[in-house]
Amino acid sequence: MPIDSAGRWSSWVVLLVGLGCGSTVTPVSAPVGELEPLNAVVTRSRRDPGARLPGVSVTGDSGRVQVEVTRVDLCATLVLAGAMRSPGAFDVVSVFNDHPDAKCEPRYDGDSAVKYKFEVPSVALGLYDVRVFEAQGNVEPRLIAESRTWVSASSK
Repeated sequence: MPIDSAGRWSSWVVLLVGLGCGSTVTPVSAPVGELEPLNAVVTRSRRDPGARLPGVSVTGDSGRVQVEVTRVDLCATLVLAGAMRSPGAFDVVSVFNDHPDAKCEPRYDGDSAVKYKFEVPSVALGLYDVRVFEAQGNVEPRLIAESRTWVSASSK
């Protein structure tokens, strides 16, 4: 399981695999120790009936890249996230799961949504390719979005 009982990563992340135009190669998992941990902020709401889930937003800002994912909520959803940096690119990986101590019925009916946000800090000025991967429990992460974003110079 990628999240242990203490809420820490276990042993896998995304291995960078070349994805060129027309390539049929898909990303595969590798040890998580190579990821830079990111803090995820989780909020819950009613699901917008017209929304396609998961929904992903990637934005560049002053010295950082922000990622927001909206998906169907579980029972007190927990999220861990991490990033792998390379020149001009980021791979971000999130793993979500039910909270093991929660006393609630899992909400697989699709009426509730969970939104989690995290940011990759200390990013230099420039254009970045961002790939977003997501996994539930011990399932291998899958690519859910690719984006290109501009990061402006940090004001700090």
